[in-house]
Amino acid sequence: NPVGSLDKTVDCTNTSARGQKPVATDNCTGSSAKVSVFSDVIKEGKCPGETIRVVTWRASDACGTASSDFVVTVTRADTKAPVWNDFQWTSTIECDASLPTAEPTATDDCSQVLIVSTENRIDGTCPQAYTIERTWTATDECGNSTAKVQTINVSDTTPPVISGVPSDETVACNPIGQATTVTATDNCDNEVTLTFEETQSSGSCPSNYTITRTWTA
Repeated sequence: NPVGSLDKTVDCTNTSARGQKPVATDNCTGSSAKVSVFSDVIKEGKCPGETIRVVTWRASDACGTASSDFVVTVTRADTKAPVWNDFQWTSTIECDASLPTAEPTATDDCSQVLIVSTENRIDGTCPQAYTIERTWTATDECGNSTAKVQTINVSDTTPPVISGVPSDETVACNPIGQATTVTATDNCDNEVTLTFEETQSSGSCPSNYTITRTWTA
């Protein structure tokens, strides 16, 4: 066989590949010569996930007086990127909750994996509503990489809480006092706007009427 015709490249997971055994013929006996492995050397490749296997085959004639060598090179190459393991890539949380801290993991068939991330904030309709995008990149030791985006939607769906609103009451026709002090708080916004509105509806006589006070936060 021509030198080098049996060289090949296999995936890095194939740890036993030694290449195809060459065939030799002898010009005197007219039959196939004996072919056996003379040396089998495994060298390191360009990265931890790769190796170069050099197999030297030796052919001897039937008389055992002549021989020739044939070298086959099998390269184990790491060409596949890491694979992400199960992870919650999309989530929605309330604005007063802590951002998720869990990190994704990835595996590679042949080498260690390095994972790095970048984070970007996208503003929403108000300061308490926004989206966090974390881009995670997993790279193996041979430089193969894959990226995936984690999306965290932060929303404000909880209305403010109003405190100090008096209960409904029925009083004499004496002048009605002013409204008591009413306050409002919010789980995410420290600047809550509290408005007050008062309406009066007539009753059965001028001294009978209803006052309705509405607070809106």
